[in-house]
Amino acid sequence: MPTRTAFSALLTLFTLILFTGCGGGDSGPSRYGVKGTVTLDGAPLAMGNIQFQPQTADINNAPTAIGYIKDGSFVIHPTVGPIAGPQQVVIRLVEMGEVPEKAPDDDSDEEPEAETIVKGIIRTNAEIKADGENELTLELTSDQIQPEEQDEE
Repeated sequence: MPTRTAFSALLTLFTLILFTGCGGGDSGPSRYGVKGTVTLDGAPLAMGNIQFQPQTADINNAPTAIGYIKDGSFVIHPTVGPIAGPQQVVIRLVEMGEVPEKAPDDDSDEEPEAETIVKGIIRTNAEIKADGENELTLELTSDQIQPEEQDEE
């Protein structure tokens, strides 16, 4: 299905960008798993991504964790999860655009892919615990949506 392929490619790109330049091994702060649900105006958020950005002055030990929201749910594994402590949570509301028609003179076997459109972002806060389960319920409203260009990462 082309829309899933495009979305998967975008998600893979975000993950690769996140890990570019990161070393392996056990160095760095401990990370924790987090899962949860995301609703927008009471309905599960169909598609998006979620970032946990640590709110700490020690930026050298403050990795960002990224997850993907589908049908109102997300799961981030502890190996790539956020560190413990206060986090700014940035949710990008994503929508798949239309799949363009294949050009008549295009002889390739590749099918055109839908464009991924970021409809806006919502910022909120969360606390990640070092002990116990991190399960979040994020109940968002349309009036919290900001345009993407306001994101200063």
